[in-house]
Amino acid sequence: MERLKNESGQALFLVMMVLMVLMLIGAAALTRTSSSHIRSFEQKKMVQSSYIAEAGVEKVLAHIKNDFEWLKALEPNKATNYVFAENGETFLDYAGGRITSVKVTRTSTGNDPTTFCLESRGDYQGATRTIKVTGEARDGITFAKGIWVNSATEFGNKVECYCDIIGKSTLTFKNNDIVGGNIIAEGTVDVKKGITAYSIISGQDVIIESNLEVISQIKAGGNIRIDKGFVGGQVSAIGDIILENTVDITGDVYQNGELYMNDKKPSTGTLHKGEAVPFEVNIPSLPVIDKNMYSENPNQTIESGILSGTYDINGITYAPGDLDISGNYSGRGVIVVQGKVTISGDLIRANEDSCLVIIALGQVDGVGISSNNKTTYAHLFSPYLIDLNTELFYGSIICDSVKLGNKTVVRYDNDLYRNQPDGLAAAVKVKSWKEANPVF
Repeated sequence: MERLKNESGQALFLVMMVLMVLMLIGAAALTRTSSSHIRSFEQKKMVQSSYIAEAGVEKVLAHIKNDFEWLKALEPNKATNYVFAENGETFLDYAGGRITSVKVTRTSTGNDPTTFCLESRGDYQGATRTIKVTGEARDGITFAKGIWVNSATEFGNKVECYCDIIGKSTLTFKNNDIVGGNIIAEGTVDVKKGITAYSIISGQDVIIESNLEVISQIKAGGNIRIDKGFVGGQVSAIGDIILENTVDITGDVYQNGELYMNDKKPSTGTLHKGEAVPFEVNIPSLPVIDKNMYSENPNQTIESGILSGTYDINGITYAPGDLDISGNYSGRGVIVVQGKVTISGDLIRANEDSCLVIIALGQVDGVGISSNNKTTYAHLFSPYLIDLNTELFYGSIICDSVKLGNKTVVRYDNDLYRNQPDGLAAAVKVKSWKEANPVF
């Protein structure tokens, strides 16, 4: 009997020990599971906050692509909080959390390229992550309504341009030229013998030696001298105004210097001495093209150096050497040529929705693009001289300088302007992308 009691007690003791061990194991497992769940939840929060921080970077990169001038206008080496809303908020609720801030720093003083640094912070349920990105941006190409030249340019005998002419330096017109749009120059506008234009605006002087007809206004950051002519609007100079022979000015005259008129008493509107409003003409330098952006991933490549006949042109086409082009095209495309471009025959669009942009990065004897034909429909870009001997040119031109043949007529075309193809926007390249405090 005593033995049975002992055995029963031992069995109870063993059961109790087993239960205690099981309870300890269960508690440990429960603690481990709970800990694992907590860690998993914390990791999820950190990953989500990283995702939100990355979204902040993407939003600012998209802004730079769409409005490159905004980045260039920032003060160099000074962090600026990106503003997400019109009311000035520098944060944005996003994906259940918040883009707390994106600091934008322009890290270059020049624009070739413009470099930048972005620091974006994302918060999600108490977890915070910061993404740092460095990159560079280059100017895109927007073809204005006419001719844009970088260097001093001389327009020859009886040029006809039914468009704007924009120059970063001096613009000279030699003999009875017609400009159906505005003449805008950062430098002096010098008319040697007769001109008809819509308006003339110069950051320096305007010199008209004879036979002027301006429909609208003349403005100069320096002096204005008119030998003979008609102005349908106001004349304004920060310096002196000199009116010689017969000058008929329908609008008022504003000058901060002196007004000189000869005995023939030119006809003017009301005179306003000392009331000319100071202004500046700031024409940007030519866009700097990143050829790698076009050569690395083109939609098609022209190896032969010749493009003619009837063809579709969509997306980006790259030519590694020189290119001889003519024919009839359809679509909206950009042809980027490493060498010089020769437009050897007529270049005609299939319809009003088609648009071709030709970018010539090379040159032969200083000429980037040359033409000798009757009709061209295209936008042209070259950092060198464009020598145009086309009877009728429809489109816009951006170049260092342009030479127009005696019979060349340049016309702005609204359909070509409206249908400028994709691939011309500002090029934004990310150089580094890292997390300031990695999750793993």
